[in-house]
Amino acid sequence: MKLRKTWKKSSTDYFAAGTEQIWVLYPGLRRVHVYERPADPLTRTYTVYPEGTILQSALFPGLRINVAEFFQDDLRPPDSPVTE
Repeated sequence: MKLRKTWKKSSTDYFAAGTEQIWVLYPGLRRVHVYERPADPLTRTYTVYPEGTILQSALFPGLRINVAEFFQDDLRPPDSPVTE
């Protein structure tokens, strides 16, 4: 629960400072969540990009990243727990 409160505070601070997007990588789940700066600071909207999909961002025209590339050097042991 403490991590969630810390993330909420951190993301609020980043967005208040003018950050347009926050990309959060979850190696255990092999996916990326892209949070957009909300119009209402009490809300959090995000898009989930699972492994194998192409992540594109309007902030970086022409950028296309296969989410699998973020995790290609994942050195976790195969039996490690999956966490978010």
